Amino acid sequence: MDSDGVDLERMLAGLRGRVLDDGEHVTNVRQVGGPEAWISTDKRELDVYRPDWRVLRAPWVADAVLVAWEQSSPSHYEDQVYGLILGRDGRDHLLSWEEDDLADLGRRLAVEGGPEAIDPAAYAELLAFFHTAPYLRGHLIDDPARAGDRSPDLAGVPGLHPIRTRLDDGQVTVEFQAYQRYPDSGPDRVVIREWAVRATARGPATWTEHEVATLAG
Repeated sequence: MDSDGVDLERMLAGLRGRVLDDGEHVTNVRQVGGPEAWISTDKRELDVYRPDWRVLRAPWVADAVLVAWEQSSPSHYEDQVYGLILGRDGRDHLLSWEEDDLADLGRRLAVEGGPEAIDPAAYAELLAFFHTAPYLRGHLIDDPARAGDRSPDLAGVPGLHPIRTRLDDGQVTVEFQAYQRYPDSGPDRVVIREWAVRATARGPATWTEHEVATLAG
């Protein structure tokens, strides 16, 4: 990663503290160019790069990286991935399908503006991406009118709506939709899900999701 890229030492410290197994050692770091690097450990090869996430615009975020490595099992449709948000306060926040910090980060939804808040769209994007299903990335539908530009399958699908946010007695509710692709033997299936997040400043956020439509490939 070049001088305009991710802080390499900070990122490596985050990997060691939140992603790598106990006793797993980094053996080589190869800079690819721009904010990306290949990192070898004594167990695996990692591709680490800066994603185009909305959360990078938050004042409390110094940087963020996506960490991916290929699994050997053919049942895994995509690389296994982790995310790391590097906070300006020195704290690292883990994002993953399993145990991560997204529920705790949801407290920031209840912060009304200011440098510590998180935008509902930024939170929805991360939640859909990491918590749709193991090894399947979800993609936020933020603008239904232009959803077909990103995925032609979504063009003209009825019932799509933008992100909805409401505040009621200190509780923030965020409702949004996201889609993901299921690789099949033929054209991929596209599944649309409806999400509802409930958050307060007093405790971790909670969420529910359910399937609302399946588009055959």
